[in-house]
Amino acid sequence: MKAPVAIIQSLLVLLLGLLLWGCATHEAANPHVVKQRFVPMPHDPSSGSGANWTALVPFPDKRGAPHVLAHAGIGDTFPVQEEGGPTVFQVLVVEGDDAHLILEIRSEETLKRIDLPRDKSVSVQISGSRYEFCYPTTHVNPNEKLTTSKAFLIVKRCQPLSKLNPSDGK
Repeated sequence: MKAPVAIIQSLLVLLLGLLLWGCATHEAANPHVVKQRFVPMPHDPSSGSGANWTALVPFPDKRGAPHVLAHAGIGDTFPVQEEGGPTVFQVLVVEGDDAHLILEIRSEETLKRIDLPRDKSVSVQISGSRYEFCYPTTHVNPNEKLTTSKAFLIVKRCQPLSKLNPSDGK
């Protein structure tokens, strides 16, 4: 009767050892993530807009404000528009570096320049809605590209101005 208990204990110790070895191997392969730095390059007009972006859509869980995700370098433009809808405004990345970006917001009604610091947000009123611009830090695996010539931007449409509380003053 004691033999099966000893065998089971030995198997459990062996399985625990294999599990711990597997975890240690996984951690060694992915020790941590590092910040990916934005290193701008001169704009090449022959490459078109150069930017990649999504339409103005809610998050996949359908909750929250509609947003645009974009990767754009210096001189690149991208539209902010509902999927299949007209463009509300264009965003041009005028200049910048890893610490901040200068964006030009172009619509039929306005032309605005904003200085967008890294990891901060800036709000702008356009076409009856408030839009929030963000330039978040991006992290990558240390084995991946540590620099990029395309900044990651998020443009979020907040509630239309008519739905904001008048005491907000925004």
